[in-house]
Amino acid sequence: MNKEQVIAELNAILSLEYTAVLQYTYQSIVVRGLDMSRFLPMFQAEAAESLTHARLVGEKIVALGGIPTAEVHPIDTTTDTRRMLENDLRMETEAAKLYAQALSHAEDDVALRVMLENQVEAETASVEALKRLLA
Repeated sequence: MNKEQVIAELNAILSLEYTAVLQYTYQSIVVRGLDMSRFLPMFQAEAAESLTHARLVGEKIVALGGIPTAEVHPIDTTTDTRRMLENDLRMETEAAKLYAQALSHAEDDVALRVMLENQVEAETASVEALKRLLA
């Protein structure tokens, strides 16, 4: 396994997870109207889940001998709920792709593979749920 490559891929994931925390937290603050009761709990739960993922990935980076990034992508500050969900779908799709990419390079590190497989499953579930919401 090329540790430097895997650490770089994990840092890309970490940056996206940090962004997800901010994006979902922002959305939980600005959601309004009839959408509020439907989406506020979802946005709050997704923010908490993304923070958990960020901690998990950051700890794995350190365990592999790397330094976790502190970079964050820009967030979309829309207050339109449909656009929020569309942005979330793009973000979750990208996360699933990045986790799968890192998994393809984990080789014989069983603990890393299991962690990444679990994350691919979690991100895929989020993608599927968002697609159903937007259908």
